[in-house]
Amino acid sequence: MPYALFVAASALLFHSMPSKFRPVFLTTASLLLYGYFSPASAAILVASAMVVFGTARALDSQGQSISRRSLFLAGTLALLLGYLLLIKCLPLLHERGRALGSGRILIALGVSYYTFKLMGYLIDIYWRKYPAWTDPIRFMAYAAFFPQLAAGPIQRASDFHLPGTGSGTAELMAHGLKRIFWGMLKKTIVADQLASVVAYIDGVQPQFSNLLWIAACLYAIELYFDFAALTDIAVGTAAIFGIKSPENFAYPFFAPSISQFWRRWHMTLTFWLTDYVFTPLRMSTRNIGNWGLAFSITINMILIGLWHGIGMGFLIFGLVHSVFLIVDSFTASWRRKYYKRHPLADRATNLVGPFFVFGMVAFTLVFFRAVTMPNIAYQMRHLCDGLDAPIASLQRLYYNYSRLLFGLAGLATAGALGIELWSYLRQRHERATMLIPSFAAWPLPCRWLVYYAGIAVAVTLHQRNIHFIYVQF
Repeated sequence: MPYALFVAASALLFHSMPSKFRPVFLTTASLLLYGYFSPASAAILVASAMVVFGTARALDSQGQSISRRSLFLAGTLALLLGYLLLIKCLPLLHERGRALGSGRILIALGVSYYTFKLMGYLIDIYWRKYPAWTDPIRFMAYAAFFPQLAAGPIQRASDFHLPGTGSGTAELMAHGLKRIFWGMLKKTIVADQLASVVAYIDGVQPQFSNLLWIAACLYAIELYFDFAALTDIAVGTAAIFGIKSPENFAYPFFAPSISQFWRRWHMTLTFWLTDYVFTPLRMSTRNIGNWGLAFSITINMILIGLWHGIGMGFLIFGLVHSVFLIVDSFTASWRRKYYKRHPLADRATNLVGPFFVFGMVAFTLVFFRAVTMPNIAYQMRHLCDGLDAPIASLQRLYYNYSRLLFGLAGLATAGALGIELWSYLRQRHERATMLIPSFAAWPLPCRWLVYYAGIAVAVTLHQRNIHFIYVQF
């Protein structure tokens, strides 16, 4: 509620003032909110953004030699990555008793996201994709934009535009309110309920090790709806200010292959690393053929894993996904030829593939969730314990957890996945789904009934609210 009131008051003031004052106001509001969590982190954010702004101006100068431009770029990137690495390593130092007493004030909310935003902008200027910004306040508004600060999406500087006048802003604001509404429902009705079930399974170990495979599957769904909800709220909040944000998800669990999954999951991070890490690596190693491709994929996926945290679980998560993607890439040509000769097999793969992809992702998320080697070892030893009798495992969970809560969580999850499937098929213009009217076409009283019912349920379930998973990264 405090955040909702802050957004409402800020948006009202933002839209009521002349356009020339909006960058200053947006910067001030973002830094005040960020400074509430950590004044030191807010100061470091300002310093980082101003260093990047000055470096970009220097890189954009025509008089700079190539060697000086490279030196400016490397030095600033080293500063940004050094601070990011420090923040990522603080939990390890704390666990080993070597953390500084003041280290806690350095923990910056969303440091990974704004660091990648600043680095991407700097590299784009170095590559002369567009001119450097000349207004430091507007640039600061972009760097510190609070809806995207906690967990993205990672917006490129060239795509960040403050609103003008016209009906487009009003439509975007209305769309933003709907996105916040749906995000709130995904979080409270689906993600938080699944989180309670997963936490219960973890709490009854080692007595019920045959439930671990259920936890692996449920955690994958929980993580998606939790992060998708956070993205909906971030995109919706930005839209209230008339600012359009990039999307982060495109129905990833309906992807028929693991490569398609990564083109649809956390898209702003995946595309960022593709543009600034994978593509340059691939270009520099293209002379060694498939070995260069495998190396580029491996480095890219290791960085995706370690971006979430410095830990063995995150490293293995990235390595296993790199193996999946290398196999997918090496067999892509053969599969295209095979499917061209066997169109029926192609259609069957589109139907069956998402189930295999889900299993692959759920398996890798075991490492992601376990983090440490002792937890990973335990999970690996017992992950298949209940697969020989899956119905019995589900019955044990049903009767021991809470029949009512387990049933409600199951219904909510099935309903949410059903809506996702319907939206996905409708986006693909499948004939059956086009016969059903979209939510926007419902009568106005019915839509408002859904809104009020959803708000009532979300407010009620918010009492059992669990923090967003991706805020910690």
